[in-house]
Amino acid sequence: MEKFEKSSLFVDENIVRIIALNVVLLTLISLFFGFQFPFFFLSADFALRAFTNQPSPLVAFARIFVDLFKLKPKPIKANPRKFTAGIGFIISFSAFILSFLNYKEAVLILSGIQVISAFLEAFFRIYLGSYLFQLVVRKTKVN
Repeated sequence: MEKFEKSSLFVDENIVRIIALNVVLLTLISLFFGFQFPFFFLSADFALRAFTNQPSPLVAFARIFVDLFKLKPKPIKANPRKFTAGIGFIISFSAFILSFLNYKEAVLILSGIQVISAFLEAFFRIYLGSYLFQLVVRKTKVN
């Protein structure tokens, strides 16, 4: 694990999936209890993962969990995950702002997209953001 952990080309799938589960939980907490802070927290966390090389709180939590349960590392490509984190930032930050403006339906739609995609990632290893990344990369190479 040490070898790929220091590489910016790969991330541990276990960590990615634990983060996705936390995204589901935090988004649902925001929705059901009307709290705006989880949207802000998710925005900051997604921004750290998408736009910097700094560790985020959710990554730190996931690493603790992986170490505690001694999960074997599963390297997967990092670029699609960074791209997906950028999308997560846009969705979470938009939901955060829209919740202050009391646009409940828009918040519900954005949250639904986020929960569904994170749920599929966490439980079924279906990475919707990665599929979108591949489409964008393919489209850019063609043009």
